[in-house]
Amino acid sequence: MSRNQIYNLDKFYKLIHKSSGKIIATLLLSAAALLFFGLHDRAQASDDVRLPHADTFPEGVAVAKDGSIYIGSIKRGEIYRARPGRTNAELFVPTASDGLLSVVGIYADDASGVLYACSSDLRIPSLTGYAPPALKAFDLATGAPRGSWPLPNGGFCNDITVRADGSVFVTNSFKPEILVKRRGGAGLDVWLSDERFAGEGFRLNGIDHDGKESLYVAITATGDLLKIGIAENGGPGAVERVPLPGQLSRPDGVKVLDDGRVMVVEQSAGRVVAVDPKAPTAMPAILASGIAAPTTAQAVGRSLWVVESQLPVLWATADKAAAAVQGPVLLRRFQLER
Repeated sequence: MSRNQIYNLDKFYKLIHKSSGKIIATLLLSAAALLFFGLHDRAQASDDVRLPHADTFPEGVAVAKDGSIYIGSIKRGEIYRARPGRTNAELFVPTASDGLLSVVGIYADDASGVLYACSSDLRIPSLTGYAPPALKAFDLATGAPRGSWPLPNGGFCNDITVRADGSVFVTNSFKPEILVKRRGGAGLDVWLSDERFAGEGFRLNGIDHDGKESLYVAITATGDLLKIGIAENGGPGAVERVPLPGQLSRPDGVKVLDDGRVMVVEQSAGRVVAVDPKAPTAMPAILASGIAAPTTAQAVGRSLWVVESQLPVLWATADKAAAAVQGPVLLRRFQLER
């Protein structure tokens, strides 16, 4: 991707951040960007999951222990579910359920039977202006609302991870803070505010807990991956920049794999990579590539599910978007090497 194309994406995010209600969905991206993402040449593999609408523009994905796959929609403000073994996703949580806006990160917490979702205002005309950004909870089996907790300082609810003690961590992309909802707590509290999270554009993005005493989080605007310790009392510990061999290309989703590597989705590069925190300066392993603006991914066994968001098309004009979205909108499946 050219510097100009990356600049256009950054400009869009900054406009959202500073917007005073203007419709931003008409922001133009160059034809070169659309060609880069290969939107005219996508084909469905037999084990991809087809999403129900051409204007879904998915962002988050989560997989429950029973194999059910959940996908959230930026444009329609809905959550879909593909039942185990199915290759078609169906509506699970409808638009505006309990104030649901654009659905960003989602997390399936089997221990509590809850599907968490980040609900944020992306100035989508049909979704904007009626609810604050919030962490939402829905029943993992039925989709019924289970709770809603607004971000205390406003901003942009982006991604979610859950610790074994039930603590729910949330990244705020427009404020330099990671939030937490503790088990039994009445709402979200600021867990960590740090000047290293501050700046223009999308900052804090994907987050995941390593199952021990650390969180990993991506900074989209800088291409950094951070490791944040969790103290014995549950508070924040040291914040360290993972010393990679180079900057990540607009990192989005983050997941810690079973083997301890940290999986990062590089949106601008159209790929998913794995970073070894024990040897971070080694070149990241490429797990999947050739994806149309990937945002998040989930690894289950030897399957790697990657969201093909097509978000650059969403920011184009209506006519260009209609021409560019051809074929099925997909959750892509790749096979992981052993």
